[in-house]
Amino acid sequence: MTTMTLPLAAAVSLGHALVADVAEELHLPALFIKGVVAVQQGLRAEDYVPGDVDVLCAADRAPELIDALAARGWRRRPESSAHARFVTHSTALLHPDWPCDIDVHTRFPGFFADPDVVFEALWEHRERHEVAGVELWGPDYPAHALIVLLHGLRTPTLAKNAGEVTSSTGRFAAMSDAERTATRDLIHRTGASEVVAAELNPLGWQIEVPARPSAQFARWKLNSGPTNTEGWLVAIAEASGTTRLRLIYRAVLPSREDLLIDYPGLPDAALPTARAYVQRLVRAAGLVPPAVRNVVRTQWASRRTAIADPQPPGAAAVGDTAPSSPAPSSPAPGTPAMPSSPASTRVLEEPAPADPAPGAGGRWAVYLPEPAHAVDDEAFVLRLSGGGSSSPMRLNGVGLAILTLLDETGGDVDRAVQEAAAMWPQPTDELRTVITGFQQEMTRLGVLQ
Repeated sequence: MTTMTLPLAAAVSLGHALVADVAEELHLPALFIKGVVAVQQGLRAEDYVPGDVDVLCAADRAPELIDALAARGWRRRPESSAHARFVTHSTALLHPDWPCDIDVHTRFPGFFADPDVVFEALWEHRERHEVAGVELWGPDYPAHALIVLLHGLRTPTLAKNAGEVTSSTGRFAAMSDAERTATRDLIHRTGASEVVAAELNPLGWQIEVPARPSAQFARWKLNSGPTNTEGWLVAIAEASGTTRLRLIYRAVLPSREDLLIDYPGLPDAALPTARAYVQRLVRAAGLVPPAVRNVVRTQWASRRTAIADPQPPGAAAVGDTAPSSPAPSSPAPGTPAMPSSPASTRVLEEPAPADPAPGAGGRWAVYLPEPAHAVDDEAFVLRLSGGGSSSPMRLNGVGLAILTLLDETGGDVDRAVQEAAAMWPQPTDELRTVITGFQQEMTRLGVLQ
């Protein structure tokens, strides 16, 4: 074993395995979205390396997952006041030994139906994938294509997102009639009709939308820009008294702590901080006037919608499906009859198990880099359920083989030596010395018990 800086690709793959294993221990249904699963399905480029692990679960189960990850060293990422106010669909977790975050989602922006209804609908569109040797659940191709489209439409002014929208519309245009029927039903059930109609209806999808935009969609459009300016203006307009004054002050002059969180590259010194405040004020001077116009248009659209389409408190928005039941505690037998995904998808075809998540099936997750990115014969290994280390380690091919032997023999050195002798030509005494020393080191590190 060698000391290392964990590569991002290895961390994200092993992070998927870790969360899948924790979810299985909790009997918690979890869907892995975007990221590695999207790459496997051809929804992201093959050379795309995700920056974090995105997992979606029912809102009432999220605290369990977050607490279980906290027991393995993961902590909530510090967030500024602005982030806490405007990013409410997920909780970001970080770990000092991992270069990626884990984002625990309870909602996904663009789905306007009740979060439990959305999760239940997406859960019905699940399929199994394998990441780092661990089986886990992801949305099937049509459902995941919808999520990727919504992600791109969230901030379409960014070049990356605009490209994602363009690629997504091409995928929807190529869907079969059966896929269109199933996906159109999913769009309706999850309340995504208004968000995707402008992109899909020119392709002949015939997504029905209300004559006037709903208040949710008006807010969505308002928040689809690259900054939080409109969001701050709405919050200020809706507040009163001293609360409004505090919001105005913090919108213009965030605390020093918030500034350093929002701009992590900013040196914690007086002069750079002062410059950052000045730059923020200059940017605000240019952003506020168009933001005010956007807010006025949104407020007017919301009022017109409220007059034209009154709804009782708690009713579903136009085009949404009213909540019918909470997210499932265990999967329904089998998966929906859907057309197959592209050939690049590594989907496991055997019948779904009875547990909410397929889980690891073993004690280790192993990430093997692509040959073009591998150094020698390295592998990255993470111990899963059963205790021990919760941080990945790098092993060479021999180390991985010895670890596998010790694991398969239950730590019996004599049996491991016998198996090793059939693999390598070294004398038995040398093999015993190497394997014993390796076992002691792994035990000291908490990898073996």
